[in-house]
Amino acid sequence: MCVAGTALVLTAVFFYADFFHKWTNSFGTFYYAAKAMQAGGDIYASHVPGLQPNYVYPPLFAFLCLLSLSVDLSVATRVWLAVDVLITWLALWLGAREMIRRFQLPSGWPMGLLLASGAFLLSVGEVKTEWSTGQTDTLILLAFVLALRWLDRAPVFAGLALGFSANIKYQTLFVLPWMIARRRWRAAGVTVLAVLGFASLPAVISGWAGNLRNLKVAFAGLGAFAGVPSEAAAKTKNLTWIRSVSVTSAMGRLLELLHANPAGALVLSGLVAVLFLGIVWRIYRARSLDLFSPLPLARAFAPAQPGITALEWVGLMVAWLVFGPEVSRRHMFVLLLLHLTVLAVLVSPVADFSRKPLVIGLIVWQIGLRLPPSHQAFFQSASDFWNGVGGPSWCLLFLYATLLWSGLDWARHVLTAPPPDNSDRPQPSLSA
Repeated sequence: MCVAGTALVLTAVFFYADFFHKWTNSFGTFYYAAKAMQAGGDIYASHVPGLQPNYVYPPLFAFLCLLSLSVDLSVATRVWLAVDVLITWLALWLGAREMIRRFQLPSGWPMGLLLASGAFLLSVGEVKTEWSTGQTDTLILLAFVLALRWLDRAPVFAGLALGFSANIKYQTLFVLPWMIARRRWRAAGVTVLAVLGFASLPAVISGWAGNLRNLKVAFAGLGAFAGVPSEAAAKTKNLTWIRSVSVTSAMGRLLELLHANPAGALVLSGLVAVLFLGIVWRIYRARSLDLFSPLPLARAFAPAQPGITALEWVGLMVAWLVFGPEVSRRHMFVLLLLHLTVLAVLVSPVADFSRKPLVIGLIVWQIGLRLPPSHQAFFQSASDFWNGVGGPSWCLLFLYATLLWSGLDWARHVLTAPPPDNSDRPQPSLSA
């Protein structure tokens, strides 16, 4: 029970420390945006007293936070902390159960708890930051977990979950090209409709004109990354913000150093994305799969198809983190689902497939994410350099490449392996 016990103890410690902390985190931004919406004001000019306006999201979450206005900010923030903790563990448990199904692992709660606790520990720093800052990435994570669970069996519900999350943060829209390529027309169509539907909900309070104005301001904030500034845009961070560790931001900083327009980073990072897609294509070819032809994929590898879908699903999360214009380390919280996938491949009962590359990739990723320690003054210059070149994102690409290499090798071997007999199989030890 060592892994599960450690994760649960850390959960209790983090919750206790944050519950009694003097709150200055991001939930105050959401709370005052909700106040502005209720009063008919400008949510993008709202702010915590003494701070600058920094609500940059679509209006939906401000609308949802209207429920919190019946209590004081300090109470509402503590309630949101509890909600964040519960959502995190719900997403971990549901995600673990889904990985058990997709990778044909022994069923039962010990395996689920092992996967969930292991993923928690692999993301422990990001979890602590997420809870302490009162962010909304927990909702994005849960939406992606639910969408994966419903993708094959209930694509309408998957689309609803994704449409909701796209109105919290925009990254969900990364799924649409993949859905089209994989011919998941129903899920894609419902996602688009759900995006529009959830975007319209705040009009109940703001009115149609006010809600459209808010949506225009929110989306104009994205234009700033492409070098299209607007006075009416939400006050997003600059593309070259030093705390952004994405490849796109790293390219922007490089162009800025060369006295060129940083907006050109979108083109450079696009080229990197195409090159990496070429690597992915080669990995598929090495496993006798055609990345760009979904029908042969389904016919030839039908027994392993659920696992392959999970591998591609977490790849979408990797794509938006690596190539997004504003991605700090705390956004890596959503990679709890990636860590669940990594662990599911590593503990698979299927024998003789290549696990070593994935173990190496996981070690490189953890080192690249944790080091150098930015809170130590001695390492500050090294940390700034590592962030400046987008070090964590390059390590994340390496991890995903190794996950595909080992995961698709698992898919090849699972076709010839006899079905596991789980009736007499001992459950995994949580002390492992």
